[in-house]
Amino acid sequence: MANTKQTVDLGSKARIFISYSRKDAAFADRLEEALKARDFHPLIDRSEICAFEDWWKRIQNLIVQADTFISVLSPDYVSSDTCKKEVKFAASRNKRFAPIEYRPVDPKLIPSTLERLNFDFFGADEQFEQSMDRLAEALQTDIDWIRKHTEFGAQAHDWVADGKPRGLLLRSPILEEAERWIALRPRTAPMPTAEIVSFIAESRRATLRQRDFLTASLGAGLLLAVGFAGLFHWQTARATLALDTTEQMANTLVIDLGQDPRVVTLSPDLRREMFDRAIQGYDRVIKLEPKNPTTYDDRGNAFFEKGILDGDAADYDAAIANYDQAIALYRKHAPAYSNRLATTRSVQQHMDAAKAIRFNVADDLTPSGIKLD
Repeated sequence: MANTKQTVDLGSKARIFISYSRKDAAFADRLEEALKARDFHPLIDRSEICAFEDWWKRIQNLIVQADTFISVLSPDYVSSDTCKKEVKFAASRNKRFAPIEYRPVDPKLIPSTLERLNFDFFGADEQFEQSMDRLAEALQTDIDWIRKHTEFGAQAHDWVADGKPRGLLLRSPILEEAERWIALRPRTAPMPTAEIVSFIAESRRATLRQRDFLTASLGAGLLLAVGFAGLFHWQTARATLALDTTEQMANTLVIDLGQDPRVVTLSPDLRREMFDRAIQGYDRVIKLEPKNPTTYDDRGNAFFEKGILDGDAADYDAAIANYDQAIALYRKHAPAYSNRLATTRSVQQHMDAAKAIRFNVADDLTPSGIKLD
């Protein structure tokens, strides 16, 4: 198998690879046009291979991109080493097969991968359109799941081919999508390849390792900041430095929690715990210097970020109370005004969303005679 990148160029149409014998090229042409007419994207090596290009590598890439592999069965097809090679490669990638019989074939000669499958007969011209309609319906079955099989399969293969670098692993929220995708495999869909399973499993392990490291580093940073404040609390000459250091590190923690894309991979419970740690850090700073408006503004930001996470009105109220305290201490503290406005707008958006849901529910129930107050 070629050790080359095989990135899938996904479009809006399902991609269908047509495997055929050169002696059946006229039928392959007709099949290609019929698939296009039914809004599929055919992939056929005859028309797309460029001069001097590595022929087998090109066919591999086309098969990798395909959501379904069509075999045009005929006596020439089952005797072709090239066609057998294509079927074997597609099977190694756990592709979905859709064999069709163009000319009668001895069942004993059909590749074992295909012989157990049901296939339609396309021989009679007058039945071609009806057969195509049945084929098109089959190709659309579970197509969303199948297309993810193609996408994750290509990504997993690239990861293995490049030596399994961490930079190619899945991250949230795509990782959660991949895990749900495996769990929801339709009964008739092909199994994910061993590469895909290993790729997703290693992505989860890497995310957990990163979470543990991030939690430890951020938590240690906050504890260190609080320790600085306690250590220098009674040393008047260094009190300002202690407060500045504590606030800067607590602020960094809040910024990391609110903006660092790595934190999105953490569970809501863990993020909530880390916001609580940040708030506790600000509490310590306020005890050391209770009349610093900036600290109240910063603690308000921490409550605001927690409010975004939980949608809890109490967190928004706490944020506004801190902004109000900052303003009371210094009437010209512009950031507190701005942050207070942003918080009230966020609260209003939650209220508007709740009203919209209420009205939608009311509209849905009205025809059956049920109304909401």
